[in-house]
Amino acid sequence: SRGSTQIVTSAAPTGLAVGMLMWIHAPVSANVGGTGFSNWFGTDPFTQCVKVTGVSGSTIDFSPAINADYLSGTIRISYRGASNTISRSGISNCSFVVTGSGSGDHYLQFYGTDECWALNCKTNDVQSSRYHCYIYANFRTEIRRCDMSRMRDLGSSTYCILPIQSSSALIEDNYFHNCPNVMPMNGLSGSAFAYNY
Repeated sequence: SRGSTQIVTSAAPTGLAVGMLMWIHAPVSANVGGTGFSNWFGTDPFTQCVKVTGVSGSTIDFSPAINADYLSGTIRISYRGASNTISRSGISNCSFVVTGSGSGDHYLQFYGTDECWALNCKTNDVQSSRYHCYIYANFRTEIRRCDMSRMRDLGSSTYCILPIQSSSALIEDNYFHNCPNVMPMNGLSGSAFAYNY
């Protein structure tokens, strides 16, 4: 329930330790599987990323507290080993642009990161079906004072910043131009989008 900072699982988790990231998600989809972040959550509509503060058998303590009401049915937790997480790292004062008509990838990618950031970066001319910033399965990502401009694909699913299955993000003091859809919220919880232009 909302405000909970402890969960009891049906069996003691193997390898889960204090300081690791954990995702609480529901309801369980029958086709969730795989080892990559890209297909980890399937179609679960609710996901919150938390940090483990204690593990005792099948009882897990975490922070921040659950930020949702009316979770029912089978609630599931997922986690990856500490070696799969990049922590407290960032990129600052960089400029990115794709030259010519060549294909590229997302400029800034955060996959399974813990307290990572982009500060004062400039991205220009993102390729079709790509994003200026892709935030997937992260905890406390911070994007501040960045300048993101121009997208070659102006379709309805074109996003400047795409956060998915992440929590506690801060997107603040950024400048966006020539970008049709700045940021959707797909499984994003406990986050702030503020003072952007």
